[in-house]
Amino acid sequence: MGRRRRSVEDAAAERAPAILVVEDDDLVGRALARLLRAFGEVEVVRGASQARAALGRRRWGGMLVDVGLPDGDGLELAREALEQRRAAEVLVLSGHVDRDRLRRAHALGVGYLVKPALEEDLRLFAHRARGVRLDALVRAAVEEWRERYELTDAVADVLGLAAAGASRAELHELRGVSEETIKKQVRSLITATGDATLEAAVSRLLREAMPRAARRAPSRATG
Repeated sequence: MGRRRRSVEDAAAERAPAILVVEDDDLVGRALARLLRAFGEVEVVRGASQARAALGRRRWGGMLVDVGLPDGDGLELAREALEQRRAAEVLVLSGHVDRDRLRRAHALGVGYLVKPALEEDLRLFAHRARGVRLDALVRAAVEEWRERYELTDAVADVLGLAAAGASRAELHELRGVSEETIKKQVRSLITATGDATLEAAVSRLLREAMPRAARRAPSRATG
C-alpha cells in the first residue's frame, strides 16, 4: 500500500510544472530559487552536465539558464532542451548585452535578460512555465492602457513590444521606423501614463497583468 502511494505521488510530481535553474553562482542561484519557489517546485544545478542529467530525468515547465557556464554554453543547452521538448519555456540570463548572443536567443525564440533581472520579468517567466498564456494577458493589459491613457496605435504597439521583451535598440527595427520616431513614441507614452521611463511603464503593466495570471494559473495537485 505504501509503495503504491509513493508511485502515485511520484507521477503527480512528474506532471506538476517545475522550473530548472542552471546557474554556477551559488548566491545568484539561491536568490532565483527563493523567488521562483512561490510558483512551484524549483531545482538548481551549477552546470551544463548537471542540467542535461536533470533534463533527462523529466520534462520541465521552464528552464532558467545562465549563458556562461563553467562546462558549456547556456544557449546551446537551451537549444537542446527545446529541440528535445524537455522544457516548455526557456529564459536566458547574461551578465551583459551581447549582440551575437541576443541574436541567437531570438533565433531560438527564448527570452534574454541581463543580470540583475527585474523580479517582474522573472515572475512573467514563472507564470509561463506554469502554463499560463501571459501573451494574451499582456495584450489585454495593453488594450486597457490604450483606452485608459488614450494611446495611439503606434504608441500602444511600442508598449506591447517592450512588454514582450524587445529592447529599445530593437524597437525601431521591429516597427520599421527610425530610432528618432521610437524616441518620440516613448516620450508620448511616458507623458500619457506618468511613468518616469519606458522600463517603469512596462514594469507597472506587467504587475497589473500578474493578478490575472495568478487567477488563471493551474492549481497544484494536492492529496
